[in-house]
Amino acid sequence: MKKLSVILLFLTLLLAFPAAASAEGDEAVNIAKQCTFSSADNEENFNLLTDKGYFTELLMRKNNDYWQIDFGGNDVQGMYILWRVAPGAWQLAVDSGSGFNDYIDCAGEYIQEYVPIPSGVRAVRMLRPTETGDRLQVYSLEIYTPGRLPETVHLWEPTPNTAELMLLSAHQDDELLYLGGSIPYYAGEKKLDTVVVYAATCSQLRLHESLNGIWTCGMRTYPVFLGLPDYKSFSIDEAKKYWSTTNTRLMLTEQLLKYRPQVVVTQDENGEYGHGAHRLMVALLKDAIVNSADAEYVAEKFPQYKPWEIKKCYLHLYKKNKVVIPWDEMYMDSFGGMSAHKVACLGYEQHKSQHQWYYKVALNGAEDCRKFGLYHSTVGEDVAKNDFFENITLRIYDKAPDASVIMEGMTQYGHNPAMYSTIDAAGQPMWLRYGEIDGVTAWYAVDSTGTLLEPLRTAFCFEDAQPEDIEAYEPLPLCSSSDIPIYEYSANSGDVQLLRCAATEEGPVWYVVDDNGMLCEPRVTVTVPKRVIPPPPEPAYSLSDYLLLSVLGVLFLSLIATLIIPLIRKKFTSR
Repeated sequence: MKKLSVILLFLTLLLAFPAAASAEGDEAVNIAKQCTFSSADNEENFNLLTDKGYFTELLMRKNNDYWQIDFGGNDVQGMYILWRVAPGAWQLAVDSGSGFNDYIDCAGEYIQEYVPIPSGVRAVRMLRPTETGDRLQVYSLEIYTPGRLPETVHLWEPTPNTAELMLLSAHQDDELLYLGGSIPYYAGEKKLDTVVVYAATCSQLRLHESLNGIWTCGMRTYPVFLGLPDYKSFSIDEAKKYWSTTNTRLMLTEQLLKYRPQVVVTQDENGEYGHGAHRLMVALLKDAIVNSADAEYVAEKFPQYKPWEIKKCYLHLYKKNKVVIPWDEMYMDSFGGMSAHKVACLGYEQHKSQHQWYYKVALNGAEDCRKFGLYHSTVGEDVAKNDFFENITLRIYDKAPDASVIMEGMTQYGHNPAMYSTIDAAGQPMWLRYGEIDGVTAWYAVDSTGTLLEPLRTAFCFEDAQPEDIEAYEPLPLCSSSDIPIYEYSANSGDVQLLRCAATEEGPVWYVVDDNGMLCEPRVTVTVPKRVIPPPPEPAYSLSDYLLLSVLGVLFLSLIATLIIPLIRKKFTSR
């Protein structure tokens, strides 16, 4: 009887408290160490590819034209490569069972590159670039099975063609130490098109640290590395020995003309702690601001560009027109409520090679990252003095056509709410970007990086007569300031896999919105044929489950009574 009671009690508890299943999807696994590496002579030390370190590298031997990687029967979704030197365009030969007959074209533009691998591929060969013939140089290589990629895999988007904000940093880490929460707040939280320009290249290691740092801060578009030499100096004259003033001035001018930023933020004209390169960079930027707006100068030096006058320029610690950007009080939803200063500190933690020094993202003292001054403005002085974009109208995000305009087959491209992909009249892929050029607001043809095609070509937009095939919806938390309910829809419309829509009270009219519930620009309407209300969730237990639980409960109580009552009787009888 005692053994039976224990079994019944165990069954009761097991039914009453079922185990919870994990709701999270499977994470991708790095199986690089399980793969087999080989080359033409098999003399390479391939262990250097899988040690995940920046202090060892593998340089392809002169007599090798490829590195071969066999996946050992594992299904692979992609390879993540940390290059020592970006190789430029290169190819990956793939073997799906019939030899290395197919090829994947890889850009090789970034030193951190993720290459998707089609399902069913058994092995790949990393080929030496044919145009340059350069040997591959790799710090480490990671190979992932299907699943959710870890945060350490950085899927970089192209540098924006047009910048709302440009951050000019002398060295890798200055963009965080002295410009504080600029990247976390404006690029990470506000999602403004931001271009980070690094003047000097300190080392290949520090390039990776800078990418890790700005990724941590929410940056998803690749920065610009000008590649100037890095030497410590304590005067402008000393810095001029290493940086050509003529060439550097031209380089900075070209950045303004190429990316056409509205706001530029850079470092202290006195070099923070007196660094000559900081001081020279700021002095030459002042020249570049004037030169980029000079039509005759631009026509002579940069005929491929049109003149551009930035709206505002802020200098760190500038003594005039002082502003204080309270990074430590700017809490951001995109980072779980952390402040812009806290996120900047997390970004600086990625600069591990610099932790031997005293540097920190300071909130006080002579290097306070909150203190700036308005050096240049065409839109007047700041009044609130707590926002780089005071008095600035965002060009791309605020300008939109009528809400009823939509391009057939158009899908949102990357993070930019104004860049879309579609198909042209010849059936070829076509990218479009909406904006204003020389006073003409229209859709312009661009390449896949968002760069305008020359000659400029506008595209015609028209009404979308085909309703989306809406299958189901579920409420999303309301993040916008309006009272519009937001819904998530599974849609079947070409490349569109998911639409987030907000309905107005009149109609209703459905607008595409982003993850935060904000209207995507240009505004796009969606015809919703009907509301498919999801069925209510089924009860956790069926009627038969409750009957079984009741029977077990009665049996359990009977068992207790059978054991306890005789004991009670015996106790009172003995008295």
